[in-house]
Amino acid sequence: MSIRRAMETAAGRSRTPLGESTDLVLRFLAGRRHGDGGFVGRDGASDLYYTMFALAAQAALGGLEQRGEAAYLRDWGEGDGLDLVHLAALLRGRACVGLDDWDEAARGRVAAKLAGFRRGDGGYAVSEAEREGTAYGCFLAVGRIRIWERRCRARRGWWRVWRAWRRRAGAM
Repeated sequence: MSIRRAMETAAGRSRTPLGESTDLVLRFLAGRRHGDGGFVGRDGASDLYYTMFALAAQAALGGLEQRGEAAYLRDWGEGDGLDLVHLAALLRGRACVGLDDWDEAARGRVAAKLAGFRRGDGGYAVSEAEREGTAYGCFLAVGRIRIWERRCRARRGWWRVWRAWRRRAGAM
């Protein structure tokens, strides 16, 4: 079982103790959706990190309604300039809504961005400025790598991207 699936399963179990309040939670989340398809963060604007959590929560509670989220996520392109936290949020958000429209070249560039956060200690840094990996960086990277690995096995074209990424990351 993937980390993502384990987290969704655990969060999905909250439906039982929430009971009738599940609808209240889903309505709250829907109320946090911004007009551009993202979900509102602390500053009142759409935020990629908050969007990922809202999509994951809706999916876990059985209330994922796509209303512009795919367009919002597409607007982030291939995640140029994002730190690992936000790149991982972009990839997880895309997975939540089933968005899989990158060609092989784009997938390779995104894989290279993930690999770029790998540090000499074997871990993953959260930002470009960090010189060593962190536990949180490793958690984020491993979660994204697992998604890529499954897709690589399912698609022949992904296999080449995956192998190239693993070589760049020093895992092969």
